[in-house]
Amino acid sequence: VSSSQHPELAAQAAVTACLEAIETAIVQNIADPTTMICQGVAAALRAVTQIPIDPTSAIDPSATTIVTAIVRDNIATIGWLGDSRAYWIAPDKSLQLTQDDSWMRDAIESGLYTPAQAESSPYAHAIVRWLGADTADDGIPSIVTFPLPSAGYLLLCTDGLWNYAPDPGYLYHLFQQTNDPHAFPIARHLIRYANQQGGQDNITLGILAID
Repeated sequence: VSSSQHPELAAQAAVTACLEAIETAIVQNIADPTTMICQGVAAALRAVTQIPIDPTSAIDPSATTIVTAIVRDNIATIGWLGDSRAYWIAPDKSLQLTQDDSWMRDAIESGLYTPAQAESSPYAHAIVRWLGADTADDGIPSIVTFPLPSAGYLLLCTDGLWNYAPDPGYLYHLFQQTNDPHAFPIARHLIRYANQQGGQDNITLGILAID
């Protein structure tokens, strides 16, 4: 969250803490992916709230968005807070799997704004949920499950990527441009693409290839 103190530290702390908590849950033989994700996000929240900040600053406390997924038995369980997204990228159908915790989404769903009006608003990219000390009582992630229908890719990413390619079909087009089915070269291509478009925000992504 670029409007907060030390957002890069918040992002790194959240990732590290979330992964460590999920790894611990696996060692403890916790079988429910939703429980594992909630534990991971709770650990991420604690880590972010422990980042030292300047209490006299007018800038918000450290904050970050998060999206994480666990895949078991061809079912992806996905949890998120904020506007980091999960996509399913496949030849037959590419889909956005998460719904942004954003002012724009709320404005459109309320019927008060058309999509065009909401997109042109100065609040279009404002988020309404995130991980931070100022939202410590609202750290429960939204959860969705998605049966993986065929071979394809599960993409998790920040808005530093999807702002330049919000349509799942166009993301599939970008995947195909690499002529390489492996996740690492595709990830490098997507980061390079986002930077070429301006690279104005954090570009973080993860790709899981499903054969």
